Amino acid sequence: HSFKNWGTTWPDVPSYRLIRSTEGPVDKVTFMTVLIPQPNERPLPAIEPLRTGDGLGVRIRCEEQNAIVVFQNRQQQVSIDEISSDARIAAVNLFHDCPRSAAMLDGTTFKLRGKEILEGDGDGLLGSMERTETWEVIAEMCP
Repeated sequence: HSFKNWGTTWPDVPSYRLIRSTEGPVDKVTFMTVLIPQPNERPLPAIEPLRTGDGLGVRIRCEEQNAIVVFQNRQQQVSIDEISSDARIAAVNLFHDCPRSAAMLDGTTFKLRGKEILEGDGDGLLGSMERTETWEVIAEMCP
């Protein structure tokens, strides 16, 4: 592993990067990069890796905001933490534990806590935000 402080355009704004190595020699790798811009006075977010089989997942917690992102190497059904989806990429953003936005790529279903929040034809990008009137499941989850 290597950890470095990388410079940015602004001298008082550091940028850190951690590169984790594999346990042994491999032919192919998949990696995930998490970028979280925030004011220096806010507490650092907690970044928790999530096991997804052959994919990658992460939960990011910062004060009242919480995000879950899952990437899969091949399209298959995955259930991890509070979400279940067959999408290649699935992401949900929660504020005070209420979903505010969600998106999936190349999926047919995306469930949060057992309730379907997105449904698609399996091709392309699909998303929704809390303000969308058609996202009725939000009203049920966050009265």
